[in-house]
Amino acid sequence: MSTQLFNYFAQPPAQRQFCPRANEIAQLVSSTPSAQLVEQAPAHLARLDQPFLDFYEAYARYQNDVVAWDAQYAPRPAAAPIMSAPAAAPTQPVSGPASL
Repeated sequence: MSTQLFNYFAQPPAQRQFCPRANEIAQLVSSTPSAQLVEQAPAHLARLDQPFLDFYEAYARYQNDVVAWDAQYAPRPAAAPIMSAPAAAPTQPVSGPASL
């Protein structure tokens, strides 16, 4: 489980926004009394997760924008000709051994 957690927070697309956020949260946590850490943890975790959510929401918008752009501007693919199956080779009767 810890490897999955590490891999999630190590995703390159969100690192630029995540690292400063993590530093900010680390500074807050370091000055928070121990008794308050557990109650504040869900809010801190949500703030740590936000750069990843932002990235994936932006990526989903990008995918939708690409589909919309393609629908409006991309050239339509040329229709491929319909190919019929190749005709079967004519069969010839197999002759038996030559008689002497």
